[in-house]
Amino acid sequence: MKKPYKKQIPYFRPKSSTYPLPQLESYAIRTFEIDCNQQLTIPALVRLMQETAMQQVLELNISVWDLEQHSLAWVLIRKRIDIERLPMLGEKISIHSYPTGADRVFTYRDFRVYDEAGQQIATAATTWLLMNLQTRQMSRIPAELLARFSGYFPPVEMALPYALDSLPQMDRAFTSRNYEVGWYDLDFLKHLNNVHFVKWMLEALP
Repeated sequence: MKKPYKKQIPYFRPKSSTYPLPQLESYAIRTFEIDCNQQLTIPALVRLMQETAMQQVLELNISVWDLEQHSLAWVLIRKRIDIERLPMLGEKISIHSYPTGADRVFTYRDFRVYDEAGQQIATAATTWLLMNLQTRQMSRIPAELLARFSGYFPPVEMALPYALDSLPQMDRAFTSRNYEVGWYDLDFLKHLNNVHFVKWMLEALP
């Protein structure tokens, strides 16, 4: 299968570039990504982050299509997002993403979002694992795969704190909403994409 790939030309870089920037993608906020206040929605921001990471794994030849022969695929299990502000319709943003570390099972990836003035407006720390597509169980990261992207790790002090903590258990739900997974909610791994999880959680709020 031919891998979809289109390299974008960045509009700008942040004022400070003292940490590695191995992947940089720039986007202009479009009408289908905004809410009624002409502001980028959080699910749309998550989707742009996901696309930025996807461009890098394609470039490093460690995407889901590259791992297909090994019956492995990347799965996002945790994401912590901090937002200073959300950009408006027509505004240009730059998203930087790079892996920050790995152990036997988990890998970690950071995202930094900048506006056109080079000001950081959002960050995200994420945790990923490799899933065996046949058993649907987590798999250890092969050494050869780890070696392919470990050179992109920044110094420890330049990485965001890892997204490790689990959410606390709730005694009871103050609000709730039921959803049924549809065909167009599934991604190329045939599972519910993380963007829909974010959307559904926000829709459940009062």
